[in-house]
Amino acid sequence: MKKTLIAVIILIVLSATSMTAFLIIKNKEDKKAASEAEIAADYNLFTFDSDSITKVIFDCDDGEFVTELIDDTWKLTSSDEFTVSESYIQNVCSYMSDLVAEKDYGEITDKSKTTYGLSNPTKITASDGTNEYVIYVGDATPTGDMYYVMTDNKNKIYSIDSSYGSVLKTSRLMMKDKSLIPYSDSEVAEIQLLKNGTDVYHLTYDDENSTWLLPDEYSNLVLDVTAVSSMINVMTRLDVESFLDEQLEDYSKYGFDNPVAELIVTGTDGTSKKLLFSYYGDNSETYTHVLFEESGQVATFYTSDVDFIENTPADFLSPNVCNVNLYDISGFDFTYGDINDSFSVNMSDNILSINNNSINDAGSDAIFAFNNFYNSLSLLEFSQIDINVVPDDLNPILSVNYHLSDGTNTLFELTDAGNNNYYAFLNGVYSGAIVTADSVAGSNSVVSFYTELTELID
Repeated sequence: MKKTLIAVIILIVLSATSMTAFLIIKNKEDKKAASEAEIAADYNLFTFDSDSITKVIFDCDDGEFVTELIDDTWKLTSSDEFTVSESYIQNVCSYMSDLVAEKDYGEITDKSKTTYGLSNPTKITASDGTNEYVIYVGDATPTGDMYYVMTDNKNKIYSIDSSYGSVLKTSRLMMKDKSLIPYSDSEVAEIQLLKNGTDVYHLTYDDENSTWLLPDEYSNLVLDVTAVSSMINVMTRLDVESFLDEQLEDYSKYGFDNPVAELIVTGTDGTSKKLLFSYYGDNSETYTHVLFEESGQVATFYTSDVDFIENTPADFLSPNVCNVNLYDISGFDFTYGDINDSFSVNMSDNILSINNNSINDAGSDAIFAFNNFYNSLSLLEFSQIDINVVPDDLNPILSVNYHLSDGTNTLFELTDAGNNNYYAFLNGVYSGAIVTADSVAGSNSVVSFYTELTELID
């Protein structure tokens, strides 16, 4: 009985000791958790809805700049010096809205402010119209991985990650819009490229027909709208690689006194932006210098990104000189040298004939040869475009008169242009296109496919 009692007492003592130890450990963990929560709350510099911000004031070495959200667009309202980068201001608001410090350096004193570059800091004030959120950004840490900051709602100096600090340590150039042009794809109405003061290409958007147009001189050629849209897609998404001089006065400094190209882009709002391009310096193969003439801002872009300044009208045209769909015709007359043949076409019933002789009766090889011959005509491509020339020899070397199913005709002719080239005419009017003689009478040409067809029929 005595042994049993002793054992019970020992168990009670051990249990009490264990409970005491548990309570001590729990108390320590609770204190640790409370301390961590307190630190987390202390390090949480801001908590607000970034979308609620309607005004941001930047005070930096370059001066004070006031930006405001007007009609869902961020604008510089303190002056009209430049167009602000909306994405940059949105990033500032987003970064500040839930900014968390990495470390603190104790209470703010005049000495510590000097030590951490906060005696003359960059200041950003974000306002939602009721509340203001203010941050002061000082120097980067010696290792460059953090920046020292202060806020109006805390009495300590903290450090934040450099990925945030490098954005909040603002400057005039960081606030500037980095876009090549300030329009979206649907806001571009006109594009004009000039070299030596002369138009290279001039594209205008036709609202009524929802398509792009070249000048009337190119009306006998087919515009490749996809090529235009692709170029605009590049233009509207290009950002500056680096900013250089502002308000440039000496154009010769970067070669803008003799630019390689001038680009004028007009928006649907009626505004226009003029840009000068220069292949300046030893790195011109990598970078092209661009002058935003309105503001005098000089910037660099990757040369490969602005290759549209080397485009010509030919880059926006369908390469086929006269593409008449085989299913849209009832026949055509083909004349070349001593050849003068008449073809009948009924693609609904797949019936083909030449000079009233059936091509179908000659077999599948003959039908295949006819298709090759027809494609060599309808897919004939230009080698160059020249709208300024006035052909003086109007005697056709080759003539194709297409009889369309709607009862109209399309006349395609080639005349001698010299230098082994031909001028292309549509309905008696020079189209501006030039084709090589080899594409007509060389290997895999109109004549070679015609010869193959007639040999199979004969």
